[in-house]
Amino acid sequence: MNRESFIHNIDNMTSTDIINAFDSVMALYNLCHSVCSYDNVRICKTSKVASFDLTFENEDNAKILHNQCNGLHIPIYDILYHIDSTLEKNVCHINLQV
Repeated sequence: MNRESFIHNIDNMTSTDIINAFDSVMALYNLCHSVCSYDNVRICKTSKVASFDLTFENEDNAKILHNQCNGLHIPIYDILYHIDSTLEKNVCHINLQV
């Protein structure tokens, strides 16, 4: 999935929301891109701390993303993000903090 397809997969966001949260959305894309496939990406909050709920096809895929990203620090567009992740069945909740 490319970045454009990924953005079109996000629920409950307007174009303005995506522009305002672009760095965070691209950080999320980079996290998810190579881990596994997903059905739906839902952004809960757009601000300095971005919060995302990712709904996966099964619990195993959600667990893979959670295990691989929880506690990581990743640089995206010269911004260092700390990743805090929690897991609830097939939903991985990710907070990106600057």
